[in-house]
Amino acid sequence: MSVEPFRVFELRPRPGSSILLHPFYPGSRVFKAEASTVQFEGLLGSGGDGAVDPADLRARLQAALDAGAKADALDRGFAIRLAVASGAFIILYLFLGIVIRDPVPLVDELLVSGLGAVASWFWLERKSLVSPAFSARLANLRLALDRTFFRTSPAVSMMEEDLEDAMILEPGAFAAWLSSPARIELDARASSDLDALCAAIEDRIYAVSTLKSARALSEPSADRASLLRKLRRTAARSELPLLLAYARARPIAGTAK
Repeated sequence: MSVEPFRVFELRPRPGSSILLHPFYPGSRVFKAEASTVQFEGLLGSGGDGAVDPADLRARLQAALDAGAKADALDRGFAIRLAVASGAFIILYLFLGIVIRDPVPLVDELLVSGLGAVASWFWLERKSLVSPAFSARLANLRLALDRTFFRTSPAVSMMEEDLEDAMILEPGAFAAWLSSPARIELDARASSDLDALCAAIEDRIYAVSTLKSARALSEPSADRASLLRKLRRTAARSELPLLLAYARARPIAGTAK
């Protein structure tokens, strides 16, 4: 039985610019799957500045994987750390207040109890990041990422062109541009790539209201003028071109609901 690979994308809309889209964020399916079965596939476009440096690309993906795996592990143990730290604070406070008498009540108890809670919190964090289970999972994911096969995709090239357009177009031209037909004909495989690319962009946008506006912007019947004004107010300046390119590509990918 073949395993569907997780996809990573690099977009190069302009010379010297690069956008990585990957599943290495807390709560991602890649950190819930059996690590020994995980596979990755890399998708590239035509590139705004020529050939991709494989070593640099893999190093950036490895750094993103390491950071995402650590954040995911810490998120999973948050409730336990909070319970243990709270328990340590209460136990130390009661012990110091009842068993040990001091001339300055309350101050010493709060100080020592607080330090004990903080120490237990960071001890549990470190324990979760050096555990054999976490180390083995991260090693398997790193190995899978090292084995990633990268290929070019017309879908990524199309998104790069749309990104470049979104960076240079005047605001008044956005509505007409969003309605214009695609310049690249996509086959079934490229359409699947574009669908996965749109999903990766959605995963990157954390603000729910911003993502809803971008989705609505992709609808042919949408009031695009008002939605564009809203996006320019709410979206980060660096995210706006990506959101506009996403809104243009989404109907083509067949992800519009």
